[in-house]
Amino acid sequence: MSVQGQGAPLTGLSIWAKQVNAELLNDLGKKALNFAFTGFFDRGAIETRPNPIRQLAEEYGVRYEFDPTTARRFAGDKSLPRGRYYTLCNDAAGLDGGTLVRELRAYYNPSVAGIVQIFDLTDPRDRAKVFGRPDLRSLSHQNIVLVFLPVRHRANPFVKEVHGDRPAALAVTLPLEVRPMQVERTIDLRVPHVADWFTRTITSIDGAFPFRSALDSFEDLLPELLLQQIGGGATSKIAGLWLRQHSIGALVYPSSRTDCGVEVRDGQVIGYRGWNLLDYRHAGRPEMLTLIDLSPYWARSIGIKDEDNVEQAIWFDEVQIGFQPNGPSRGSWQVHGLKPRLEAHWRFNQVAYALDASSDVLRGEAVSLIKAWLGIGISRGEIEATGGTANLLLESLMGVPGRTDTLQELTRQYEQRGGDSTVVQALRELHRACIDNS
Repeated sequence: MSVQGQGAPLTGLSIWAKQVNAELLNDLGKKALNFAFTGFFDRGAIETRPNPIRQLAEEYGVRYEFDPTTARRFAGDKSLPRGRYYTLCNDAAGLDGGTLVRELRAYYNPSVAGIVQIFDLTDPRDRAKVFGRPDLRSLSHQNIVLVFLPVRHRANPFVKEVHGDRPAALAVTLPLEVRPMQVERTIDLRVPHVADWFTRTITSIDGAFPFRSALDSFEDLLPELLLQQIGGGATSKIAGLWLRQHSIGALVYPSSRTDCGVEVRDGQVIGYRGWNLLDYRHAGRPEMLTLIDLSPYWARSIGIKDEDNVEQAIWFDEVQIGFQPNGPSRGSWQVHGLKPRLEAHWRFNQVAYALDASSDVLRGEAVSLIKAWLGIGISRGEIEATGGTANLLLESLMGVPGRTDTLQELTRQYEQRGGDSTVVQALRELHRACIDNS
């Protein structure tokens, strides 16, 4: 995999970083983490069904390897250990602005895990919520707490798996490691001239992007790096292969799960939020030699890219990236709107599961109408309002005191604004179900 523009601007990195410490996880913690966030630490899916391509390759004596596992960003291929990822912290306290929690959420599947609450005890706001429970007050600050909740009288799938069919909440702790990282040969994309070099280098790898022109500015590459599909897509894989083949020590890169950004003054980084570190040291060379991305275009907005057809892509139009092109702050940039967008998706996924789990008291038509109504709100860009509504519906179903009154008022206001009458009826049905089962 040859490339133009050798002479990487490598630096020595010294910073505080945080991760879930897999070595300290007990059996319950490992099972909970992999159940709730499949593919974050484990490799996710395995090939279980007959594969006709594999069978054909074997007939002709050709080696064929299919990798159905969940990709991780900039790993290059599956040979990189999955415990190499960290979030950057402000200091030894481990504050990362919620980045690690949001990275976990990207792997959440409510149909498998049910309703899960996530609390990062390095965050004082999460500590205040958790330490209100007598059974959790003695926990160290360096933990994430997962709380698996039942819906009404229906057991959470994970609780059912480990403790039987009983509708009780279960809290599981995941030990965190917050430690100073000192890594040589680091490529730090917070630094403007390094980010521009990275852009020119990766996008000009010979033969990797045959239907696209190389880019010069990190501003042009950033939407591609922030694509929302798990693993980031082909560009992330190609970059990961190159970095590992050239013995890079670590990559500091922006998280695609929050409103990341960097503040620069006279070329020096003075502030940042929403960044990750991938530690390549002693990982070895990747098994894969090269990868070709046949997509004809670079992403120009943040969203979910269709590799073949730009018309089939899903772009988050309300999410914007603001760059400072001139002056002392040149190289500063900030993502706006991604955090609330993903928060709304998180709430939607949870309430969709809770609605489906309430099929004994709600008609299937009412469930479908409410889910479609919320989905339309997100697609229209009504992000914060829809996310708030989804949270209200979830809390009503979960029996949070006072929320059914608020649900009734929301339904009344929606009807007064001329809202769809079938949705009004579905919301009223939901309200009655919540009242009857409170």
